[in-house]
Amino acid sequence: MTIAQHRTAIKDAIEAVWVENLSVYEYVQSVQQVPAVVITPSSEPTITFNGAFGRGSARHYYDVICLAPQTESTSNQITLDTLVDPDVTNSIPYILHGNTSLGGNVVACSCIRVDNYGGEWPSANIAHIGALVRVEIQTC
Repeated sequence: MTIAQHRTAIKDAIEAVWVENLSVYEYVQSVQQVPAVVITPSSEPTITFNGAFGRGSARHYYDVICLAPQTESTSNQITLDTLVDPDVTNSIPYILHGNTSLGGNVVACSCIRVDNYGGEWPSANIAHIGALVRVEIQTC
C-alpha cells in the first residue's frame, strides 16, 4: 500500500466509528472545524525498512493529530481524552491498534504512543488543544 492508501484507510477506519461529530482530514490543510483529526506521515521516522531478501518489510509511521476546541477547557479536555485514551471504545488507539483490516499488505497496526497532550498545531487556524497519536503500520 502507498502512503496515500494508508492515509485513506486510517481515515475510513476512524469515520466508520465516528459517523458524525468528528472531522477527519487525511491531508494537512487548514482545519476548519474541531473536534478533528489530521493524518500525516511522521517526520521521524517516516518509514523504516527490514529484511535483506526480496522486498523485505517496512514500517510506516503516521501522526494522527487529535484536536478539540479550546473554548471551554473541561468538556473539551474530556473530548480530547476520548480521542486518545486506549480504553475508550471510540478512541483513535482503540480503533487502529491491531486493526489489520486497513487492507493491502498491512500485517500489523499499532498505536505506539501519545505525545504533546494539550499542545497546539499550526495547521489549525482556530483555537484548539490537541495531542498526537503515533501509529505504526507494518507491511510485508
